[in-house]
Amino acid sequence: MTMVPDDMRKSSDMVIWALRLHRDHQDKIGVKVEHYDELEEKARESEEQRLRMNDSNSNVMDEIRNLEEIRPIRYIALKAKVKQMKARAKCVIL
Repeated sequence: MTMVPDDMRKSSDMVIWALRLHRDHQDKIGVKVEHYDELEEKARESEEQRLRMNDSNSNVMDEIRNLEEIRPIRYIALKAKVKQMKARAKCVIL
């Protein structure tokens, strides 16, 4: 009853109207709060996924660096030669 002004308390119709208005308003607030909570949860999940993807990317880059470090010197020389030949627009069959 605190949401019904004193001058409206004399009329039961006004009290009922004010209480319904208050109830409807509270229902709308509840829906908005639920929607907000859902969005917060999705944002948290999205951030967790982004962090997992960053970790995965870092792991892949580490693996690439490790593979490049253990790659045979002959392969590196051959790759450089192929690159030079491509630059001269010659066809190379290996």
